[in-house]
Amino acid sequence: LKPLVDQHFKPLLSMQAKTDDDFKSVLMQLKNFCLLSPIRLGTSSVDSLNKEVVKILHSGKEVDAEFHGMPIMIQVNDYQNHLYNGDLGVIVKVGKEMQACFPCSKSGFRLIPKNMLPDYDTAYAMTIHKSQGSEYNEVMVFIPDNVRNLSRELLYTGISRGKTKVICVGEEENILNALKLR
Repeated sequence: LKPLVDQHFKPLLSMQAKTDDDFKSVLMQLKNFCLLSPIRLGTSSVDSLNKEVVKILHSGKEVDAEFHGMPIMIQVNDYQNHLYNGDLGVIVKVGKEMQACFPCSKSGFRLIPKNMLPDYDTAYAMTIHKSQGSEYNEVMVFIPDNVRNLSRELLYTGISRGKTKVICVGEEENILNALKLR
């Protein structure tokens, strides 16, 4: 996992956040790679993968606060700020203030102060379900042991998020079992 984290996520930590092109580049970097799991909690889950990526990025240290370059996913609708469940953005430091950069069809991006954000989660990894409708250049799909809801359709959804490269991580037996389930 470390080489992929270094290649795809580490650049977000050092990207500039000063010009319009900087903000657009940050959002483009976000579309390069994603970790996917069918489960939120447990081994090879979204929660454990996000924590592992943060540890790798910060040399083994656990980090509780938001930091420049951290991808986030909105968890609840916020109609006032036009943010919706599943929206992806990146925390950026603009001057001395932490803000979140989100895609916008008009200007390419928009900034929202961190203190105005609705509930959100770290989004290096996300559930396969939440990834529906998105695509990335590369995805890594984790297939944990003893996942009851992993069907052929859910596995297909995860795999089809990757445009150029897909890596499946899991026991062959678990993948074969998922292919049998409808």
